[in-house]
This record gives sequence, C-alpha cells and structure tokens, in this order.
Amino acid sequence: MLKLKNSILIGVLSVSIPLITLNAQDDSSELDEKMERLKEVLGIEFDGQLDESAYEILVQELDSLGIEENELAGGYEFIGGDFGFQEYLDNNIDHMLYLLGNKKNEFNDDEGEYAYEEDEGISDTGSGYSINIYGGFPIYKATTFETYDKANPVIGLSVGTPIGFNIGPFYANLGIELLNYTFNETGMDTSYGMDGTGIGTEEIIISPITSSSFGGNAYLAGLNTGFKLRGYDLNATITTGVFHAGTGFIAGGNFNIPMDNSPLNIRLSIRANIVQKEEGGATGWIGTGVSIGYYW
Repeated sequence: MLKLKNSILIGVLSVSIPLITLNAQDDSSELDEKMERLKEVLGIEFDGQLDESAYEILVQELDSLGIEENELAGGYEFIGGDFGFQEYLDNNIDHMLYLLGNKKNEFNDDEGEYAYEEDEGISDTGSGYSINIYGGFPIYKATTFETYDKANPVIGLSVGTPIGFNIGPFYANLGIELLNYTFNETGMDTSYGMDGTGIGTEEIIISPITSSSFGGNAYLAGLNTGFKLRGYDLNATITTGVFHAGTGFIAGGNFNIPMDNSPLNIRLSIRANIVQKEEGGATGWIGTGVSIGYYW
C-alpha cells in the first residue's frame, strides 16, 4: 500500500511540474497579446489602461452593434471596479474579440472589418463538475502527534460540483473528497541469531519495526471558495467529515493553474488538518501537495 501511495505521489508530481512551467509562460503571453488586440479595436493607446474609460468605450461599442452583455449592464462598480473589470476581460477576452470582429489584427478587405473566429476550447456551458487526484506529504506535526515519527504520503480523490454561486470574480462551490493518510510509530526489535562464523556463537540482531500506527480513510464534504485573476485561480478549501477515529476538519489554501483550452487543471495546495484521537482529544498536521484535475 505504501509503495502504491509513493508511486501515485511521484506520478502526480512528475506530470504537474513540467505542465505548470510550460503553461504559466504560454498563458500569460497569449493573454497579454489578446488584451493588446482589444485595446487596438477600442482605440486605446498601446500604453493605455483597461479601466473605467475602457469599460465605457466597450459598452458603447457593444451597444452600437446591438449587443447586450448582462454582466456589463449593471455599471462599472457593479462588476467590481478595476479588479472586477480586469477579471471579466481575463475570462471573456476571446468572446469580446469575437463580438467585436477582431482576429489577430488581420483586416478583412472583402467585408471592411476585422475578422475573428472564436477560439475553440472549454465552453462556459460545461456541467461544472470536476474530478481531482491529490498527492501530498506532511511537513509539520502537532506536539501531541510527535510519537508518530514516520509520515507517509497523503493521497486523495475529490469531486467538485457546480452547486454554489458566483459574484463577479468571486465564487464558491461544494465538493466531496476521499482521503487516505497514515503515520507510524517505529521501535526496535531485538532478536538473537548466529553470527555467521559457523562456530555457533549467537549475536544480537536489532531491527526497526512499526510498533503502532495512526491513520485510515477520511470521508469529507466542504466548500471551495476564492476568486479568479488573469486566468489563475486563488482559493481556499474548508472541509469536514469522518476520519478513522472520529470527526475532523481541514482548512487549506490553493493556487490553481488552468491549462489553456484544456479540461486539465493543476493545483498547488497547503492544508491544515485537525483530527480526533482514539484515546480522546485532538491532534493534527500541516501538509503540502499537488493535484491534477479534469473538468467537464
């Protein structure tokens, strides 16, 4: 079981690290390029800002085309001011360029306007569900937990749901998770055997053994809440449920790195775990990890 958990953790890390590096570079440069295209279409200077004045120009342009965007209809402050407007553009830049008829700054002489085909990718009409595989490792244990001197990888499987709400760039949704964790207390075993000389002399053989363990499966449900910024996702997870010795609680922070036009998602996490002990009272640990998710 331990070998399997180690293999899962190594597999998650080996896939995640190169994908994070490549996509962080590609996503940022591509988004910046599209923002510059939008500025050109709206007649904003190259070094100009996409601020409230840009919002007014965008709304006027859409009105002139007979297009009404519900998220923009409530006004600049309603969408969240500078932060909310930037987040809206980050998440809808392809849609905006499509509505305004722009594609890679290429002018269509036949129609006398910019031509743009909306990028193919993940549609906003997806189900809102996700499945994630988590691999992590404890980095700090409470003093009441120090007798367990050997920590093992923590492996989890979670499902995100569309149940929740969105307010501008902020969101919250419910999810469930199955988690497996194990800590061991090691001791020394003393035995006697032949010393290998062939003359029958006994020697003391001391070897490490596992004298007790703490762990099992946890069945959790909770809330994932945060906000999106320039295609990235900062969020917090709060879950509770049944652990092997009673109830428990997990609170953590996550940094999601979405894969451009892909249903895959990479998440870096740090989590604080508080759980009950069989003999009474509570203990806990802090761990870090990486998860790979699939959205549909």
